[in-house]
Amino acid sequence: MPKKGQKKIRGQPEIYDEVKGQVSLSMTRTGVRGLDELAVTLGLSRSEFVEQVGRRFITVLSLEDRETIRQALRQLITVTQDELLGQNLFEGRKPERDRATVLHQQMTQWQHLLSKLGE
Repeated sequence: MPKKGQKKIRGQPEIYDEVKGQVSLSMTRTGVRGLDELAVTLGLSRSEFVEQVGRRFITVLSLEDRETIRQALRQLITVTQDELLGQNLFEGRKPERDRATVLHQQMTQWQHLLSKLGE
């Protein structure tokens, strides 16, 4: 990458130690809009987004994999809720503060992931 005050030199790699070349893709307007939305969400240009997918810096999941992850997250959330309720109701005591805090934090993270997966 050129230093501040320097112009980039054509044919010199900027980021990946390789020179980028032009590639043409045929896509529907809907596909391009979706690609652009994903790129913007990650703060990337369309080109850089495709580059990172190709380099496997961004993982693409099949619909089957997404559903498997959704099911696992739902199960984790349910088990965690059951543990929190069980500690409060059936043992007649409040859960250990640290354990309860960790469980709540994990549930929040899992719920966030579920929402990102379209749940």
